[in-house]
Amino acid sequence: MATFGLYTKEVVPILYSVTYDGNGNTSGTVPVDSSGYEDGDSVTVMGNSGSLVKGPLLFTEWNTAFDGSGISYTQLSTLNMGTANVVLYAIYTLNPPIQAEFIAGVTSGIAPLTVDFTNLSIGAVTGWDWTFGDGNYSTDENPSHEYLYGGGYTVRLNAYDATSSNLKTKYDYIFSEMTVGFEAIPLGGDPPVNIYLDNTGSGAVSWRWRIYKDIPDPSYSSYTPYIDTTEESFYYNFTENGKYSVWLEGYSDYMWWWPWESQSEFEYFSVGVIADFTSNVRGLVPAGTQIDFQDLSTRDPDQWLWDFGDGTTSFLQNPSHIYTAENGSFDVTLTAFKNGDQSDSCSSEDYIRLTSVNWVDVVNDWYWTVIHEITEFNNVLYTVTDSFDAGPFVRRSVDDASTWTSVLDATGYSLTVKGNTLYMPTADGTNGGMYMTTDGTNWNRSDLIFNSL
Repeated sequence: MATFGLYTKEVVPILYSVTYDGNGNTSGTVPVDSSGYEDGDSVTVMGNSGSLVKGPLLFTEWNTAFDGSGISYTQLSTLNMGTANVVLYAIYTLNPPIQAEFIAGVTSGIAPLTVDFTNLSIGAVTGWDWTFGDGNYSTDENPSHEYLYGGGYTVRLNAYDATSSNLKTKYDYIFSEMTVGFEAIPLGGDPPVNIYLDNTGSGAVSWRWRIYKDIPDPSYSSYTPYIDTTEESFYYNFTENGKYSVWLEGYSDYMWWWPWESQSEFEYFSVGVIADFTSNVRGLVPAGTQIDFQDLSTRDPDQWLWDFGDGTTSFLQNPSHIYTAENGSFDVTLTAFKNGDQSDSCSSEDYIRLTSVNWVDVVNDWYWTVIHEITEFNNVLYTVTDSFDAGPFVRRSVDDASTWTSVLDATGYSLTVKGNTLYMPTADGTNGGMYMTTDGTNWNRSDLIFNSL
């Protein structure tokens, strides 16, 4: 029996060259194109950057034949590459009409952007008038110009002699990019602290800083700034405790498409002690549960005052607390102190919600398993998490126990309360393949953590 093998072979593309010939030039240099091109590539024809001259004759164009009988190409026109190398010969004329032309070394970049322009004009040009689109101009043959601001710029060159002239315009030829950034030095501290707000951006005609103190969310336009200034960078002596958010905007009217760029950082730095806390459980909690609170305050507070919302308090840094009520909602507040002259408070409304919960035996109801019976707070949704960081696919009743629609909460898996019963799908796979098992191999009651939405 014959054995056959299949092998792959890399196909190397055939590359062709474009060569420029001075065609008997008496001065100047020919451009050099060192690239290789495939069949079908588009090639931008080079200009007379080397100022080719042939005696009294001046350069006018390139041609595929030395006597000009082939295909003519003006500088910067497009040549479509075929399956052969190409030679382009310089063609000369006595006193050709002026044709203004130019190229830029770069056409885009971050402001401030320096651009070197090269004149490629044809004819007995004796003068050059450049305008750069930002109100500046030059009469140099090959000028260099710095674009200070973000924007799109139209560049014009008017080339002339004593009797004639020609204008070349390139619309939106140069794009200079504005950048916006900042740094606070130092990044907060104990009051009073002198902080330098350093603008690290560039390319804006004007700047505007807005500093916000203790705003609850980054909807900056909804709040009054603590500081509002148009300085580019500045020092400020912060004397008040708080979390400070920073918003910096740059403006350039040369950016005709949209003149603003901005950057913001919510709660970018803080001054003084800042109170914050967490706990092992929160939200819907069975009555009698021990709740362990943890201080997360910053900048080393030395005293603490907890208010648990039920008339009790604590001076411990990380206290534990048991609510004795059967049900109800409780706000929790932590006030942190430092050095006897700094303090900050953090409150969370309805942080703890107590309920009486009765566990029930696992029973099957159609394809659904009753796992938790709620005797308080009927008709609310709850999220569930577990020690495996997974969860069941959960459905929600619409009208009755025989009609369900899919519900998946972004922070967990939503369970359904119908009447006073919480439902979760079974694990037998008959209703979509479930994660939960009724025998507790993947889930059990100790894995489930209920949080009210």
